[in-house]
Amino acid sequence: LRAAGKLVVVELGAGVGLRALALAAGADRVVMAPCAELMAQGLGIEVPHYADFFARHGIEADVEAAGAYKSFGEPYTRAWPSAANREQISTLLGDLQGAAVERIGHGRGLEAGAVLDALGAGPLSAEDALARGLIDVVAYRDQLEEQLEAQMGGKLRRVPLGSYARWSRWLADRPRIQRGEPAVAVVHMEGPIVQGGGVAMGRRGARVVADDVIPVLDALAEDTGIGAVVLRISSPGGSAVASDLIARSVQRLTRSKPVVASFGDVSASGGYYLSAPATEIVAHPGSITGSIGVVGGKLVVGPALGRMGVHIGNIQVGPGVGMFSPWRPFDADERDRYRATLQRIYARFLAVVAAGRKQPVEAIEEVAAGRVWTGRQAMEHGLVDRLGGVDVAIDVARTRASLSARGAVHHLRVGAGPIAALTGFLTQAIAAEVGLEAPRGLGLWLGWLRRAPGTALTLLPWGLDDI
Repeated sequence: LRAAGKLVVVELGAGVGLRALALAAGADRVVMAPCAELMAQGLGIEVPHYADFFARHGIEADVEAAGAYKSFGEPYTRAWPSAANREQISTLLGDLQGAAVERIGHGRGLEAGAVLDALGAGPLSAEDALARGLIDVVAYRDQLEEQLEAQMGGKLRRVPLGSYARWSRWLADRPRIQRGEPAVAVVHMEGPIVQGGGVAMGRRGARVVADDVIPVLDALAEDTGIGAVVLRISSPGGSAVASDLIARSVQRLTRSKPVVASFGDVSASGGYYLSAPATEIVAHPGSITGSIGVVGGKLVVGPALGRMGVHIGNIQVGPGVGMFSPWRPFDADERDRYRATLQRIYARFLAVVAAGRKQPVEAIEEVAAGRVWTGRQAMEHGLVDRLGGVDVAIDVARTRASLSARGAVHHLRVGAGPIAALTGFLTQAIAAEVGLEAPRGLGLWLGWLRRAPGTALTLLPWGLDDI
């Protein structure tokens, strides 16, 4: 692409590793969000060996092999790796790592030693990655797009990869909402917060997917038919990076219209994080909120499995390998580095809350430290502006946007399944609560639902359990 004269820009997401870094090295420009952490490490492999476990439980692995290095059956017949297998794995990983380091060094103009040093020093903040020459720019997505638009001399046109040719024209015919007076949009977000993962309704229930939520908030910011936005949030938290990215989008949304956060049963940790930049926060008296803090780590199962005869053959050729291995605790240096990354995330969390609540960081620290509060207590400590449900939040949004009390309210659920979305669309269209103009033909409408699982769709005015 670069040889063909195209500008190639790679945005590294949260927690990416060596493979993504090697891929990005081929680009003209590499970008990371300020909240992202680079988790690139050297290569290593952990191979469980079950021979002792099998022997203790009367199991025998009857395996034959031709060739000393044909090691597929080794984990079932040995307690530890053979010398031959250790040799071949070390050689294999060494070559793979060498190629990755060479690619990164060539693309980034770095010596191999500098790349290896960076791999052993992680996790790296975006600023650290920039200082080490691994990336070019620290910026949020909207800032990156502004830079590209300025460089390209016009507004960017986004074309999904799967829709590049066949669907690009058709996607322009998405349904439009026809309105009179600007409406209030209520965006429902429920469940743990994650960065990606597709449709927000998965096998494990609802989730708040940043990659799905952010485009909806950005679209609402530009929609002149929406006068104010209510964020109805029921979330115990989740990914700090995903929360920060959504908070950034909320912050941008407040520049164009009032944004009122409405807390459900639980809006704590990341649920509070993404709400902090809102114009105003409304919570139920019994809402569980706050929990301004960061937690992370790993479950160490190595000693327990060792008692059962499962041993790990640790073969590594690169620095920083095994830091997050479940087979052993952090060593002292790893613990210090991991604490540092958690402290960076916590400091950013405090800064986002302080800016949103218009208070000094020191004041937020007094009610932070991971402590949870009820909505009533949160209001006493300045973390919430008033008490009430989503109806109160809608009234506040209308007042701030100078909208009439009888104005339209559009409920949006990000990433609802296609059946619920279609039913909700028909329900609200028939009731004339929201006038949606569907694309030409039911087939196109269903196709649009299939192609856009992460977009904002209508919300049923009742739950399925109520029918």
